[in-house]
Amino acid sequence: MLGNIANVFSYTSQNLIVNIILLVSAGLILVGSSGLLVRTLTKLSSYLGLSQFIISFILMAFATSLPELFVGISSGLRGVPTLSLGDVIGANIVNLTLVMGIAIFLARKIKTESITKGGSLYMFIISILPLILLIDGVLSRAEGAVLIGVFLIYAIRLVSKKKKIREELGKEKKNFLLNAVLFVLGVFLLLVSANFVVNFASDIAIQLEIPIFLIGLVGVALGTSLPELVFGARAVISKLPELSLGDSMGSVVINSALILGVVALIEPIRITSFNAILGGVIFLLISLIAFTVMIRTSKRLSWKEGTLLLFIYILFIVTQIYIKR
Repeated sequence: MLGNIANVFSYTSQNLIVNIILLVSAGLILVGSSGLLVRTLTKLSSYLGLSQFIISFILMAFATSLPELFVGISSGLRGVPTLSLGDVIGANIVNLTLVMGIAIFLARKIKTESITKGGSLYMFIISILPLILLIDGVLSRAEGAVLIGVFLIYAIRLVSKKKKIREELGKEKKNFLLNAVLFVLGVFLLLVSANFVVNFASDIAIQLEIPIFLIGLVGVALGTSLPELVFGARAVISKLPELSLGDSMGSVVINSALILGVVALIEPIRITSFNAILGGVIFLLISLIAFTVMIRTSKRLSWKEGTLLLFIYILFIVTQIYIKR
């Protein structure tokens, strides 16, 4: 019997070591892919004549929102679209508070001249639009189409703001295609490695007997924010904070308009109990108001703003833990 216990203990220890090695490996790929994305996005922005903020707002934000999109489509096809609503609300809170708070701390300060006051206001309006449409308890297919239309109009408006003079820097069409391929490869590696990081971290937590609720809470947060978080951190470390701003703000807009619009087209979102989403909605509004006011009243985001955003995220987590007791 003692021999069997020893064998089980030995197997568990070996399993734990393997998971740790795999976790570190996936983490290294995650960091490497984020660096690749930062480099290719700067080159693509120069070739296309778009600012780094705009190209990260559209391309990178869409790429890092793919997990939410897949969750949304899957939940719609399975007839549980409210799952996507909860995922979007949670992801938006994380993007506006945790992701931006850490990015600001790493950069010490982020200039916001690239974001017009109108741009931040549009983000705010688009983000609360689905909440307004849900007041009657239903986000219908027609309203889903409206959300998608609003997103397309806003995206076209952004893309139309090209620089008058393209930064040539010796870019040829062949180099543009190469960077486009590298961007797609970087996105694939980023999403896959982020998924593996979450899975291996969860396995390690279970083996170390960490409470399941905490695993779920941390796992969900990592699953929705890890691509944006790592990319944003790498962008500010590379002295390109515009990429981080564009990715976070773009993710919020894409989640609110495009993803919820697609889900509603597949299956209308019906709210049977507003109490179930009230906490998330309140913190989303607090996050949106705080972030929008910061952008509109200051030319830069300092560590003070970063501290406030991180405080809102911590308060959100503490509140969720208290509610779920």
